[in-house]
Amino acid sequence: MNHCLIIYLASQPEGVYVLHCFQNKAQQTAQQDIELAQQCFKLFVRRDFDLLGVDACGW
Repeated sequence: MNHCLIIYLASQPEGVYVLHCFQNKAQQTAQQDIELAQQCFKLFVRRDFDLLGVDACGW
């Protein structure tokens, strides 16, 4: 079974931020996808948007 998963941050006053989205075919989320979302979250917290390339988070 295929699932499209979105990891997002919704508690921000500016709006909703999508940290990572991906297609998951297994029941368990791959560690690589978890780590990528964590990396994007850390970049968001530090507000390093200038350093964040288009595909730095797989977008």
